[in-house]
Amino acid sequence: MATVSEKQTAVEALGVFAGRWHAEGPVHKSAYGPASHWSSEEHYEWLPGGRFLVNRWDAEVGGKDFRGMAVLGHDEASGYFAAFYDNGGHAPVYSVSLCAAVWTFAGDEQRAFYSFRSDSMMRIRWEWRDSVGWHPLCDLVAKRVAAAAEVVRDLFAAFEAQDRARADLLLDEDFTFSSPRDDRIDKRSYFERCWPNADKIRDFRLERVCEHDTEVFVRYSAERVADRVRFRNTELIRVARGRVKSVDVYFGREL
Repeated sequence: MATVSEKQTAVEALGVFAGRWHAEGPVHKSAYGPASHWSSEEHYEWLPGGRFLVNRWDAEVGGKDFRGMAVLGHDEASGYFAAFYDNGGHAPVYSVSLCAAVWTFAGDEQRAFYSFRSDSMMRIRWEWRDSVGWHPLCDLVAKRVAAAAEVVRDLFAAFEAQDRARADLLLDEDFTFSSPRDDRIDKRSYFERCWPNADKIRDFRLERVCEHDTEVFVRYSAERVADRVRFRNTELIRVARGRVKSVDVYFGREL
């Protein structure tokens, strides 16, 4: 019988998945559909207690949304396992094994191989089976990305320092900005209309930064240079692939 420390060590090995990833790659023609392209945001996080790892994914496959979650864990009797649940109503369960940095997810109709090339990149290959044998389903490359909250903190720091080059890298090319004075303006308009206002504000204080999936809720206070009055605003910021996709600002009150 395995000891408590041995069980903990087995479960902790799943930590190699923990974090946020962006996955891209081709989907091959199969019994499930035509050839297409896969793009997804993947978030692996531990449930409280550190015994199960939960993966939530938000993918676009061939122009269609594919979302779901998986629970990964380790059972003393049967070893590693993974249970998947998706928005198509599918709920397959896989037995999981680890050999030489390759995690194999074995199911009745599908199987997958997760290979870690480094701490920041993994290759994912899914295959499907028919009466003839196994066939390729998709080949993905996943790269680790910063947590959404980290990206948002970095953007606030760039704004306060007026580091436009850094901000330009943090904002997606399809970035939009909205506030009571701005209605979904694009990236160029944001830099023209909003970016220069940083010299009118000082002493930013991020009071609350709450992250959920790809969205970050921020409450902050700052001081207007002109009259030295502090005010508080909130923002809802959406992040994808390590870049800010949109900002919605809600003006608050003076303090």
